[in-house]
Amino acid sequence: MANSSTGESVLGRTMRILQAFDVEHPRLTAAEIARRAQLPPSTAYRLAKDMVDVGFLDRLIDGRFAVSPVSWELAARSSEVERFRMVANPVLEKLNRDLGVYVSLTIPDFRDRSVVHIHRIHADEDVVIIGEHATRLDMHVTTTGMVMLAHAPKKTIEEVCSRPFVDTHTGRVTQAKDVSRELPTIRRDGYTYVIGGMAPVNTACAAPIFGVGGELLGALGIVILTERAEPDLVIESTITAADSVTQALADVGNQF
Repeated sequence: MANSSTGESVLGRTMRILQAFDVEHPRLTAAEIARRAQLPPSTAYRLAKDMVDVGFLDRLIDGRFAVSPVSWELAARSSEVERFRMVANPVLEKLNRDLGVYVSLTIPDFRDRSVVHIHRIHADEDVVIIGEHATRLDMHVTTTGMVMLAHAPKKTIEEVCSRPFVDTHTGRVTQAKDVSRELPTIRRDGYTYVIGGMAPVNTACAAPIFGVGGELLGALGIVILTERAEPDLVIESTITAADSVTQALADVGNQF
């Protein structure tokens, strides 16, 4: 139902309020919510109070708002993403332990042309990590993003590559044809391996993860310092780990 002057629904404005919170802004005043959600102050305050009443937000002793444990509880116990993360976690932990590398699990958002980090395990070395847990990075500048795009259905690839890509961090524009040109090789090889990339000191590798029916679910990625990366070992280990997650999903009969 839309009952605002802009025609935006209550659910749409509620989502904007939830999206105003992040790692750097876990607690917000009503004024800060209004500014970050781009809502009128009175609307932001009224909706935030309503969200406290139903349990989506908590009202803290200092008057600020925070996303409530109830919101986490609802998502954690019913989310397919959470089940995916839990099945994959033992494989990610073993890879991190065996190679001492940063490991991440991501899922695609082809409509937004981004990847979402749903799990990660840090390494005991000075690799430069850009993505945070439950945050997004541009699909075309990440190894996990490119390997997922390469293994997406043809129609999805055509839609994603129908216009230029813009790096949200640097503003750099990459032509769609330049991204499309890389995809057949990635699909044939079954992995991506990039030296440098988003951070000059890093080497990154990623491989796709599939569901029971062969549909793409996500990707497993690793980051290691280039100076100690052994390409053959890194590539083989990444592919093997991704295949292990795919098999683990099959073993539990996933319904993702």
